[in-house]
Amino acid sequence: MQTNLLFLFQVVKGHYLSLGVSTLSSPSLNSNVLVASAGKRSSVIAQCVKFKDGKKAVPVGPKLAIPESYEGFFEILSEDGKSVKCIEHVSELARRFPDSVLVRENIKAFVSKSDDIETIQDKSRIIQSGETLILVGEVLGVKGKSQTRFLRCIDQDGENVFLPYDQKGKFSAIAKEENISGVHNIRNLQKKRLPLMVRLASGSPPIGLKSAQQFLPELRLLTRVDEEALVALPLTKDSHIVPLPVGAMIKLQPATNTEGVSSMKEVARLVERALTQMTELADR
Repeated sequence: MQTNLLFLFQVVKGHYLSLGVSTLSSPSLNSNVLVASAGKRSSVIAQCVKFKDGKKAVPVGPKLAIPESYEGFFEILSEDGKSVKCIEHVSELARRFPDSVLVRENIKAFVSKSDDIETIQDKSRIIQSGETLILVGEVLGVKGKSQTRFLRCIDQDGENVFLPYDQKGKFSAIAKEENISGVHNIRNLQKKRLPLMVRLASGSPPIGLKSAQQFLPELRLLTRVDEEALVALPLTKDSHIVPLPVGAMIKLQPATNTEGVSSMKEVARLVERALTQMTELADR
């Protein structure tokens, strides 16, 4: 990843998350930071909402930036928070037969290296909510006097899984760019007309919020932006980078001895730590 180093700064005014001037009332704020740029990034600005009286959407918490690389899935909602119903039965899934689906609740599946009807039911596993499946086709077999039908799929590890046709479950089709129903990645959604109401169906929660109560899965996607992605690494032991929006209300003063410390091994290690953490958090 190409990264332009902005180097060492001191926060001299304001605060943002864990960054700021340490005071008696906020002794844990970090004022000395290494700031780096991860280059231009595309993201969608979103606002968490809750539906008051079942209808009116009320903002909750700060605005969020969802990066284009975010790996989660969203379903599109109406303005009063209603979504398209999930596929709730394997037989219905086989009838509709989308290319791939997101599993919305845990479901038992049989695993086998082949589609031999005699061995399909020898081993099973639980497919977890949030996994994706690629649909392959029907496997039909007769065992004794009974006829058994399975829907063969490929899981995320490229292995066969078999779902009995008579089994209940919850699935959402992974939507193509032109679709509305199903679940979408953020790259699809940013191409649609915004603002747009959505619900996070599967994916990691955002980082940097003061409390978990500030995040709800229902969000209004507001606008797409392209901006310089900045991160700040506090100069403390075992610190973690803070994604730093361009609009953060803090004033930074550069170090006066930049040239003297730029070649120090300690600074090189800080840069390496920041780069590693930036890679780990790129989609959050």
